Amino acid sequence: MHGKMNSVRTDTKTGSLDAHKKQPAETGIVFNILTSPIFWLTVGFILSAAAATGKPMQNDEASWVYMARLWVDYGQPPYIGTVDNKTPGVHYLYYISYSLFGPILWFSRLVGAAVIAISGLGIYLLLKKLGFKVPAVFASILFYLIMPTNLVGGESTSVTETFLVCFVIFSLHSLIKSRDYQNCYRWFFTILSGFLMGWAIAFKQIAIFDIAALFVLAYYLTARKNIKNMFADFALLASGIIIAQAVSIVPLLLSGVTVWDYIYEAWLCLLQPGSGTMDIAIRIDHFFDAFLDLRLIIPYLCIIGFLKSSKRFADKMPLRSFWILWLILDFAGVNASGYYISHQLKQIIPAICIISGFFLDRFIYQVERKYSTYPLLSSNKYNTLFVIVILMFAYTRFEKRYWDTSPHRNSENAIYVGQTIRKLTSPEDFVLFWGGKHQVLTCSGRRSPSRHFHTLFIRRFGAEQEIRQDVKANPPTVIVIDRQEKVPEWLDEKIKKEYALNQTIFNYDMYILPEKIQSTFDKNSHKKLEMKK
Repeated sequence: MHGKMNSVRTDTKTGSLDAHKKQPAETGIVFNILTSPIFWLTVGFILSAAAATGKPMQNDEASWVYMARLWVDYGQPPYIGTVDNKTPGVHYLYYISYSLFGPILWFSRLVGAAVIAISGLGIYLLLKKLGFKVPAVFASILFYLIMPTNLVGGESTSVTETFLVCFVIFSLHSLIKSRDYQNCYRWFFTILSGFLMGWAIAFKQIAIFDIAALFVLAYYLTARKNIKNMFADFALLASGIIIAQAVSIVPLLLSGVTVWDYIYEAWLCLLQPGSGTMDIAIRIDHFFDAFLDLRLIIPYLCIIGFLKSSKRFADKMPLRSFWILWLILDFAGVNASGYYISHQLKQIIPAICIISGFFLDRFIYQVERKYSTYPLLSSNKYNTLFVIVILMFAYTRFEKRYWDTSPHRNSENAIYVGQTIRKLTSPEDFVLFWGGKHQVLTCSGRRSPSRHFHTLFIRRFGAEQEIRQDVKANPPTVIVIDRQEKVPEWLDEKIKKEYALNQTIFNYDMYILPEKIQSTFDKNSHKKLEMKK
């Protein structure tokens, strides 16, 4: 929408700024800094890294650290050694992190912060590629400011949605870039677009909604809607997606996981209880909690303004119907599970920011036209800086947890319980945890007797029966029960017959085998004696 950003805008298609009206020189340095993509790339990384610094281990992180430990230390890869409902991308990240640094989270969190920073740059490059620099600046800044907030789980930088978003953005960019070339170069960037989208799926299955958006974009970009070219593009995109999916499961296959294991545990599990909720009341309640947030007021107003003004400025808002369709598809993806966990909202942020960027640019244009006789209001530099400052003020000053390292009490309690278990048990002991906070098991440094360590998926077909058999084959030394969870009858009977209550910490009851209490005491006494010697 803009060419050079240091002069006054014209009504051309690119909305380039006109040099006939000079802007105040004193704003030049500040303007250049606050509209620099490199500056905001750096700021975006710092903000995301700061949001994650000092925060205790989150629940998803605990699950992936545990799964990585079993893969690295015991040769038990995901899908056969442990059960989760994620595609393998995030497991590779945590495998690398655990292999290099053990259960420490700083590496995976910094990688996530870097990916968020790169994603913001991708938004900038995507819109700039279309010839709209100012909307690109606004969209990327808004993205950088929203992503670290607790609205979208800012402390969870290394969750699956972080990587999904990055791959989707660059997939769209690659497809648009392919239109600059002919023959083999066009084919290459089209296949690359599909390949990047395939890796988005490798981090989270819900990216299939973005596949639909990608194919719609390919249709929009096909010159004169040539059927032959359109289907050729579809075939190239599909090829890239298939290649990426094939490559993404190679490490699993080398670790002993079969294709069927992957399909069943990563895809068919989504059709079983645990991966989503069918409770309409829960869905409605969580929906309003997620979307009725004051910090969404700016994007919401921008979306409404975009819808109202897109027809008037059709040539200034390229692919205007595509951006709305993409937002709708991602919105459907966020709604799929019905849980509305904060970090799931990351998926819709790029589309929201791009739409907001276009509207904010048009809003400034309207202000400049309406108040052309006022020096400040007719200045594109001042107006652009004013909008940037408003965004910065809205998403930093009022977001108290942006920098906050205040305790996440539930997570810290679970971590403490896990550390207590570690002191009571030996490395070869099994620990059965029945609850939703997986920090307990992860921080204990012990193994669950079953691959179904994740109680969210106990409702899957045959899972509870498998756990009963595993508990019988590998009797746990300690059983920890979260009082907020419903305990099945068979487990309750087993605890009453075979276990004794050791202690209750916070909301967790810790049961231990009576014969293990003395043996643990003897081992600890022996260690103290050896240390004295």
